[in-house]
Order: sequence, then C-alpha cells, then structure tokens
Amino acid sequence: MAISTYAELQTAMGTWLDRTLTNVTDHIALFEAQVNRRLMLRPQTTGASITMSGGAGTLPTDYLEWKRVRWSGTPTRELDYVSPSFLSTVNASASQADPVYFTIEGSTLKVGPLSDTSVALLYSQKVPALTVSATTNWLLTSHPDAYLFGSLTMVATQTGDAENGRAWNALTQNILGELWGLDFMQRGTMQQRTLGPTP
Repeated sequence: MAISTYAELQTAMGTWLDRTLTNVTDHIALFEAQVNRRLMLRPQTTGASITMSGGAGTLPTDYLEWKRVRWSGTPTRELDYVSPSFLSTVNASASQADPVYFTIEGSTLKVGPLSDTSVALLYSQKVPALTVSATTNWLLTSHPDAYLFGSLTMVATQTGDAENGRAWNALTQNILGELWGLDFMQRGTMQQRTLGPTP
C-alpha cells in the first residue's frame, strides 16, 4: 500500500491497528512535534526575507535555527551573531553605521547598529504539518515509514499498548537515527573553500 498523502497515512495506520481510529490526526501531529525537536536536516533548510523596522523583524513561524543572516543593503554583508546584551550595548552607542551584528530574542531578529533595511535569513524550518489541504511534505514523501511508525507509537502511548509501543518506538528512533547519519555523510563529502590567500 502506498503512503504518500495524509489520507493514505491515516488509512495505513488503521490497517496496521486493524481498527478505525477516532483521533488519528492528533497522533500524527504529536509525532510531528517530536520530529521538530529532533531533526535539522538539509531538506529543512530554506530562506526568507525579514522586513526590519527600528532594527527588529519577526522570524518566520516555522523557524527552528538560523544558518546565515545577511544584511540586504549596499554592499550586502553577512552579520555576526552576538548576545542580546552585547547588541544592546552596540545600539546604545547611537552609531549610524551599517549593521555588523545580529541577535535573536524570542521570535524577533535584531540587528546592530540599527537599520530598517531587510535581512536575508537562511534557516532550518519545521517539518511542514500535514493537513487536509497540505496533504504531503518532504518527510512523508521520502520516509513514509518514519511517519507511520512514529504516529503508531503515539497511538500506543494513548491506548497503553506497551508491547507494540516499544516495537514501533524502536523502529521510529532507528529511522530518525538513519536520517541523521545519511545527512551527516552527505555533508561530509562537501569541501570547505576559503576566499583569498591562505597562509
């Protein structure tokens, strides 16, 4: 049986359990919450333009972790991360220079010195949630077994099915571990390059 859509995943879960589930969407959502605490793989890397006002802008709602922050002025400049307290000190100096630093406080990205020019953010995003209108995502397409066994583990947690829960959880953790391993090996084949002369 193919498992490539939200509906097919729900059907497969019912087949494995040999019964109809009444709150299957909750179990899938709980698995997705677990995944978003565990995974940060290359397919999750994306970009966004952050509109700035008074040196601050709102992070995307699917934000997990920053990879690169680039000021979009002329010339463009990659910004260095600093602590919020350090950035406050920079901005208190009332410098009119272009931004050099950034920090993140809650769901806000801040730059210093202050600027209203947009910022290009490269970041890791959450795995897009499956819904009736968003029926698939990269994880379900490439690794339907992760979704199936992870969601079944959540069912077992609710129903008290310890034996199947242990088996499904072990399968889920093995799959997630394999994904980390594959991602690490693929990154390992990349070479680092530097600009300009090296010593």
